[in-house]
Amino acid sequence: MPNSPLVYGLEDMEAYRDVPVSRIGYQYINDAIAQFVSTYNGMVDNWLGTVVQRNAAWNASPINVMRLPYATDMQPVDEDGKADPVKRALSYEFGLPIARAERAVGTSWERSLLTTVNDLNGGLIDLMQADKRWMMQMTQQALFTNVGWNFKSREEDANVPATIPIVPLANGDTREYPLKTGALTTAQHYTAQAGAMSDAADPFPALATLLGRYASSTRNLVAYVNGTALITAINALTAFEPVLNSRYIQFGNTTPVLNTAIQSNLFFGDKVLGEHHSGIVVNEWSALPDNYIVVMDMGQKPLGAREKPEAVLQGIIATNDVSHYGNELLTRFRRSIGFAVVNPIAAAIHRVSNGTYAIPTGRQAGI
Repeated sequence: MPNSPLVYGLEDMEAYRDVPVSRIGYQYINDAIAQFVSTYNGMVDNWLGTVVQRNAAWNASPINVMRLPYATDMQPVDEDGKADPVKRALSYEFGLPIARAERAVGTSWERSLLTTVNDLNGGLIDLMQADKRWMMQMTQQALFTNVGWNFKSREEDANVPATIPIVPLANGDTREYPLKTGALTTAQHYTAQAGAMSDAADPFPALATLLGRYASSTRNLVAYVNGTALITAINALTAFEPVLNSRYIQFGNTTPVLNTAIQSNLFFGDKVLGEHHSGIVVNEWSALPDNYIVVMDMGQKPLGAREKPEAVLQGIIATNDVSHYGNELLTRFRRSIGFAVVNPIAAAIHRVSNGTYAIPTGRQAGI
């Protein structure tokens, strides 16, 4: 089996893949791991930034206010007339939780003398995958949970409220949102259809209309799906253009443009499947439950993230540890972060083949 590429920080050690790190020197290896952590944290920040809103003020103040703009018009006046002030935005409170997780990379003292650069590289690759899976699980819990809940911040600073209310996407409650028409409306962004997807039961036009009607909408819509049956049904829709026939094809060419044109619409997904005539780009996201469609307005970003306010506690943090009377040598990697909905009208979830929306197994938020 071919070796995996060396991660950032170890990339200069290609010629030393099979050399024990004990021979290279632990200080040199520790410096390389520090470089890996710094580079990886930057990569995660860029990756999350495509879908998740970040605001340093939220780290210190976990309960905040979101303002959604009204669609307003200029007021006609005559020579001596004047305009009357109008309300500029509708506001509501939202809260952000925070969670903590850790992974250790290590060996026994005897095994550490034989651990190679390639072994260390494999451990760091496992770390990256585990870290992303954990964060993606939390983002899904935030989106799929269609009821509000309270986060208990018992381990945080005394200045943080003991209970932080977390809001879902628009769920048919009394919250109102401004439309492009200037009117206000309640909204339901958790929907379902009893039958399978087909041309006669194509949910994408309604989802595009739902997310595109708000004053703040950008109509930069991306859908995420999973499951063989659902993807097969989407590909069979008359109004769906697979990648080979979509705008990602260079003019006059049948070869898909597998570069930034596709990657710019990939976000959390694994593969771009194509584009629906309603204007929704459809991605496969293999970590999603089957028969659910998650649509996001990427120009607004429905999710927010909160970390510890102290910079030293943000991102992945690496610490060395010795345990079992010196017989185990470990490097522990810890992250503290949480996700929640901060814009209730920037995403919608649709369930297929069941007429009632239900939170998928394992996607119930509550820390």
